[in-house]
Amino acid sequence: MKNDNSKIKEVVEILRELGVRVSITPSRIELMKRISSNQTLRLNE
Repeated sequence: MKNDNSKIKEVVEILRELGVRVSITPSRIELMKRISSNQTLRLNE
């Protein structure tokens, strides 16, 4: 789970750099986890 949290933070940092305001809500966190897992699956392929 620590790895997921670090990936979420990385995504949040990227979005902040792009000027996107990120509000962390349970649904948003779930979305981030899905994105992180999708990226991980792509790397494993």
